[in-house]
Amino acid sequence: MRFHRYDRRTTTFDLPTAEVAVMFCASDWADMPWPVDAKLRAFLTNPVGPVNAGWTDQHAFDRLVDAVLTRRLARRGGR
Repeated sequence: MRFHRYDRRTTTFDLPTAEVAVMFCASDWADMPWPVDAKLRAFLTNPVGPVNAGWTDQHAFDRLVDAVLTRRLARRGGR
């Protein structure tokens, strides 16, 4: 997934979707009582978080949400 440091399009970096999903699932944000997409947005944009960046590709964000849901389901042993 491509990110923009401090939401500036001039400073971009890429992180693999699976890596971001692992970071999120290991964070305190994963346990917040909010919808998954809201928790992910807060995690990604948190100024003191590991990513601290914005993005413009909604499809990439949707794939990240799917990766997180898949990972959480696998951890619970579900299908």
